[in-house]
Amino acid sequence: MKKIILPLLLLMTNLFIFAEKEPFILKGKQLWEKRHSPEKALEAMKIFHQAAYESQEKDYESLCLFAYSSNFYAKFFEKDKDQKEDFYLKASKASQKAISLNPNGMEAHLLLGISYAELAQLNKSLSYIEKAKEVFEWIEKKSPDYQNGFALMVLGRLYSKAPGWPISFGDDDLSLKYFEKAMAISKKLRFTYLYYAEALFDAGENQKALEILRTGIKLPVNEKELTEENYCLAKMKKLEKEILED
Repeated sequence: MKKIILPLLLLMTNLFIFAEKEPFILKGKQLWEKRHSPEKALEAMKIFHQAAYESQEKDYESLCLFAYSSNFYAKFFEKDKDQKEDFYLKASKASQKAISLNPNGMEAHLLLGISYAELAQLNKSLSYIEKAKEVFEWIEKKSPDYQNGFALMVLGRLYSKAPGWPISFGDDDLSLKYFEKAMAISKKLRFTYLYYAEALFDAGENQKALEILRTGIKLPVNEKELTEENYCLAKMKKLEKEILED
């Protein structure tokens, strides 16, 4: 049986372009620019929580900002498993509330899928991996090229790592097809190269996996996303070593 190992699912810093409706939202965004510091990321998340839940009128933007920051902090900085789960659950609830306000909101759906995927990884949960798949399939249907084919990348990862029939929906061939579609839409996401290479390695295509991986490693580093970039590059270097030693 395959072990459920889901991806780090990240949002780009330019995912949202929101109007500064209130001063504390502006302050939160200013802090978020320094989110590579755990203290600043946590402070920004708390401010976004205020905007989402303590203002008189909850709105789509503030709920998404809180969900985004909660997912991010849980993934990169929180060490305690129970606290991680709590942050992901709060992010999923905020995303669901945002969707109730804007049923076609792509940002909120993407954030919800990320929360579900992280909860699936954390708890080795088949129910959450199924929920994540459902959300990203919704995004695929609505706009497959959204955020450089992000949903297609995630679906490729989910199909690669989920157990196969009759336990779950895992399918190596379908996984590779999703990665090919994602790469056809955009070659800008470093994580696509990482997860595509990993799927190829799992399928025994070591040489192609190495080629894809090294191409991704050579992508320019986005200085505004150093936490995400450093995480991904470390994973890529580790995978490269595993492939060479295989």
